[in-house]
Amino acid sequence: MRPLDKNTNIQHCSKTMVKKLLVLLALAFSAGIVFAVDPVEGYWLSVDDKTGKETAGWHIYVVEGVLYGKMLSSPGKKIDAIAVNCKESYSGYSGDAKVNTLKVFNAVTWIYGLKMKTPGVWIGGSIIDPKDGKQYGCEITFHKTDGKNYKEDTLEMRGKVAFIGVSQFWHQSTEEKASSLW
Repeated sequence: MRPLDKNTNIQHCSKTMVKKLLVLLALAFSAGIVFAVDPVEGYWLSVDDKTGKETAGWHIYVVEGVLYGKMLSSPGKKIDAIAVNCKESYSGYSGDAKVNTLKVFNAVTWIYGLKMKTPGVWIGGSIIDPKDGKQYGCEITFHKTDGKNYKEDTLEMRGKVAFIGVSQFWHQSTEEKASSLW
């Protein structure tokens, strides 16, 4: 058996390093897919369909594969307002505190229990109307800016009872703006 010369040894090391690098890149790419943020996550402004005015700033987020949403601010509302129009609890609502004793902003999870159907489409959850405390089924669909139907990234927030529903269209925002509609 003849000993490897210096060039053969370097070629072998280079091939091994390339293989390791390719494996690492594949793992990084697949982790990026697994941990990619869904386009519905982030900060949004709800808008009155009739007036076009912003009605509230929202934070939509995912925890362990379930979508939730909290209201951060609303024009003309007090920051320490209590959710007195709500019931003590709701079907599917998680949390130990009575909903009608919580602060409207940052404490009540108004949107909850949605599961991803496909990226940008969430179904099977609930939304509580902050105005009257009524609970509705909820579906959320993200619409990317296309220059025709959607001039900006938009969330279609659909509240429904059985098969009858109403959609409201929310506009993407920043945390700063969604938190400062007082």
